[in-house]
Amino acid sequence: MQKAPTVLHIITSEAWGGLELYVSQLILKLKNEGVEMGVYCLPNSIVGKKLISEGVTIIPAHTRSKFSPTDIKNVTSLIKKEGYSIIHAHTNKDMWLGSWVKLLNPKVKLIYNLYMSVASKNDLIHRFIYSRVDALVSTSEVINKNVEAGYPVKKEIIKLIRYGRDFEEYVQDEAKRKEIRIKWGAIESTKVVATICRIDKTKGVRELIDSFLLLPDEVRSTMQLWIVGDRTIHGKAADGSIVYEAQAEEAYHYLLNVVEKNKISDSVKLIPYQSDLIGYLSAIDIFVLASYNEMYSLAVIDAMLMEKLVIGTNAGGTPEQLGWGSRGVLVEPHNALMLAKGIAHAVTKFEELKELASKSKAWARAEHSWHSTLAKYLNLYRTI
Repeated sequence: MQKAPTVLHIITSEAWGGLELYVSQLILKLKNEGVEMGVYCLPNSIVGKKLISEGVTIIPAHTRSKFSPTDIKNVTSLIKKEGYSIIHAHTNKDMWLGSWVKLLNPKVKLIYNLYMSVASKNDLIHRFIYSRVDALVSTSEVINKNVEAGYPVKKEIIKLIRYGRDFEEYVQDEAKRKEIRIKWGAIESTKVVATICRIDKTKGVRELIDSFLLLPDEVRSTMQLWIVGDRTIHGKAADGSIVYEAQAEEAYHYLLNVVEKNKISDSVKLIPYQSDLIGYLSAIDIFVLASYNEMYSLAVIDAMLMEKLVIGTNAGGTPEQLGWGSRGVLVEPHNALMLAKGIAHAVTKFEELKELASKSKAWARAEHSWHSTLAKYLNLYRTI
């Protein structure tokens, strides 16, 4: 009988956003399915702490780098000692580490999950690195077509596996809605338009807050804008304090300055990351993602499952999620004016657009069950 595959997940990110949260959930789900695995991550990262708290034994990584001799040596030793037959890499830097390790251990299989937006990688160094990838997985049909055109990989190794979600968690909580809205000064008649994302330039948060200033007074007077999330983490300083990416710091201070300069703190709320996702989704009315080129947003899927009207940008995988406008409102990216028009349309035509939210919920449930997601990963592990 063929020995069941043993999988070494590599996730060395120090940040905590949708990617890291989802990878943690995926690892736990696969563990519960009986997959023999190890997890190579930075012990003081939020991912590491999360997995440890859930009873997962982690293997401490040395650093986060595209080329770290210490990590290459460590992972090679793990493969020989523990007999891992598959490396499952979850970020670009993790994939590079997996590729270097496979160069020394050609029998091991390398799976790379692509969660971020796609840029062409057909140069010589990327052809060298990607030549050792055995399966490249994304959750978007659009992104997979872009990968086929711009990545140095064979078409047959590109796989589509949608994100999995626990549908029973997505239940409107009216008590939480009331509590959270009171906390941030939103009366029931106020339309709360919110984004839940990293405070990051590429998430379009600057255009989003600029769009609020471009709204007609009669729309602004009936709504609040919530920007919920924290800055993207770059790493830690020598004293252990968090260091944020420079562009994320710049975006955050831009938001602060716009609120202060225009005296709009009653209408625009800058809210730090909240672990109570369902509570905050219950509290809002319209979800907006202003990202420049989101690959395939978990936050959009979560909003859909809560039957919230979604505004998204016509970029990356978001149009696919919104059915090219049949399941939500699409606007052009990098454009505060068009975003303002989309928000004004959603606020003023809210009742008429509820059908889009209903369609989006049905689609999200049809496409994103954990049962289907896990079955596809288990099949990939067995057949690779």
